[in-house]
Amino acid sequence: MLKLLWPQNDASFLDPDNRSSHIEINIPTYQHGVKEDSMDLQIKSLLYTYKKFRIYKLDHFVDTSDNVSDEYVQLTYSDKPKYDEILDSISMSRSDHSSDSYLINEKLDAIYNVHYFKKMFLDDPYRILIDFPKNKFRSMMILSDAPNDVALPTLDEGFKFLVLLSDSTDDEYRRVILNSPLYKEHEIKYDVKLKILNKVLDKQRREHPEGFNQDIKYKIVRTYLIKLAFHIQVMRIFKTTLPLNLTPEEENEFHDNVKNSVRVRIERESIKLANRSTP
Repeated sequence: MLKLLWPQNDASFLDPDNRSSHIEINIPTYQHGVKEDSMDLQIKSLLYTYKKFRIYKLDHFVDTSDNVSDEYVQLTYSDKPKYDEILDSISMSRSDHSSDSYLINEKLDAIYNVHYFKKMFLDDPYRILIDFPKNKFRSMMILSDAPNDVALPTLDEGFKFLVLLSDSTDDEYRRVILNSPLYKEHEIKYDVKLKILNKVLDKQRREHPEGFNQDIKYKIVRTYLIKLAFHIQVMRIFKTTLPLNLTPEEENEFHDNVKNSVRVRIERESIKLANRSTP
């Protein structure tokens, strides 16, 4: 957890009763596993970024074309305007605490480490898959423990804070993950989701017979998210491009080709991200 010393004369909106010269503020790092932020800080920072980046309005795909700004990626929204256009249209006044304008200002952005959040959120090769950023955010809402100082907030339909202890039984992992809102936009049969999750759990149990910690819990949720997203992307392309009058063998071959093409796209995105991070 990072800490920020904020000058008191510039932080009265955080704690008006504090008379010291500085206020110490915990800054979220958005790390995962054993290095994750406290539950209270995770909830507060996710609430802020949820509202600021309008996660509930994210479109199916981000814009990853090389000619867009913001290091080759741009959030896009179902109601069309891009995030930069939204910023231009909103007043930065912090006096109006009842509107979105209060939530979007530089001081709160610093306190909630928004720059790093966006980098962590979007520097992900799987971002090219349908609805992946939105569901990556949902996966971040599956907490490793209950909070101490705040209750689990209720957000818009389709976004829900859940608690999944790392040392839970496999049945509890299934209950929480399969009943979470992950990829609720897509009608995926329960048996398909169960099969994907069981494979993930079985692999981790074989590799970690001593039990799961927070790192393994994160890996399980992350791997399930990726495999589910991959399945949805493949089936979406397969169903919309499948030629007519194929034999079962030809259909299987076509399905394999679609899977390979999606894998290639993910690999290319990984290379793009790796090249960006290389000086």
